[in-house]
Amino acid sequence: MNRTDEVGRWSFNEAEQRILAWIAEDEIRMSELQAVREMNLPDWCIGAGYVRNLVWDKLHRYAEPTPLNDVDVVYYDSICTQESIEKQYEQAFQAKLPHRKWSFKNQARMHMLRRDEPFISTADAMMHWPELMTAVGVRMEADGALTFICPWGEQALQDLMEMNIRQSPKFTDRAYYEARVRNKGWLVTWPHARMK
Repeated sequence: MNRTDEVGRWSFNEAEQRILAWIAEDEIRMSELQAVREMNLPDWCIGAGYVRNLVWDKLHRYAEPTPLNDVDVVYYDSICTQESIEKQYEQAFQAKLPHRKWSFKNQARMHMLRRDEPFISTADAMMHWPELMTAVGVRMEADGALTFICPWGEQALQDLMEMNIRQSPKFTDRAYYEARVRNKGWLVTWPHARMK
């Protein structure tokens, strides 16, 4: 199988519109985004594999979606930073939408895991995620419109559309990054992906 004709031929705006259109066509993702929107979490999105898997499945022309390990809901709440609140959200969503495994993470406390300086927003936290193409999230606005949180901008969307796995400049542990890529099995699941 050759790399799809769609790889590498999109401008930033075209890539953004194409990815958002793919999400909008996915009834399950749209219902999940609506359910999270109704929680009124501050500065939230669903990121990581939620976007990446869909894009790379489309570019590989897979008939069936690649299963998600979990759904990564991230938000930023500097007032309520107890991990127990995240667990309550996960339990509630597991009961409400049991077809997925749910993961809620308040990015206002995530800096402590790597001894970083405190993050100031969800986008700021995402800039410290290991890979650029993973640091892309989507959320549903009050009017039903879909928007991205994409702190690395054009490079992250290009990596998604070109199926590049690239280490984030703000994630400095190369050994961890390389082990993570191996352990995730992305190059096996999506054989046209390339590690940069």
